[in-house]
Amino acid sequence: MSPRIVTALADHVLEARARGLVSRIAHALPDHGRVLDIGSGTGHNAACMRATRSLEVVEADVASLRPCGHEAPVLFDGEHLPFADDTFDVATSFFVLHYAERPASLLHDALRVAPRLVLVQSTHGHRARWPAWTDRLPLATRDALLGRFALLASNLAGYTHAPWAALAPRRFFSRDHLLAVVREAGAEIVGHEPGPSTTLGLRRELLVLGRRS
Repeated sequence: MSPRIVTALADHVLEARARGLVSRIAHALPDHGRVLDIGSGTGHNAACMRATRSLEVVEADVASLRPCGHEAPVLFDGEHLPFADDTFDVATSFFVLHYAERPASLLHDALRVAPRLVLVQSTHGHRARWPAWTDRLPLATRDALLGRFALLASNLAGYTHAPWAALAPRRFFSRDHLLAVVREAGAEIVGHEPGPSTTLGLRRELLVLGRRS
């Protein structure tokens, strides 16, 4: 398959995913202003936000997962964002926290550079008839297929050239665990939409966070 076909197919899939995600968070985004997309990945989410609103979107990540030939995001260490206080109106973080070494510290620093954070994170629930360790298994499987395996395939196809370690998860969240991390970060929950639960007990939690007063 030619590199052009690979690029077109990958962009089609990632743009469709970005449209669905940005549509879900649209009510939490301003019409104008500066947004920081933390863990911006391939950049499709940021591009969709720019296309649907009059927003200046800056991308930050621990490594560049952008398609080859695209400008790299602002790189940071996964915890300390290289921006001054209140540089942005809003920060966003989509399916990133499970990669962070200290997720509460990352959330705290996100709210330092922006007064509001729009967070989307996958969580697992407990299925009473199954052993507790199996609750995380669907998330781990999905992460391996859509994260590391997809990145490997993307690198082999020449679409990206990103380090494998960039998508190495450190944990998988239950809802209670996620909310505990939010409290540890000193954040206030302004809005919370758990989203529907799948048959495997998985959710995509949408949290809008502000600084605790």
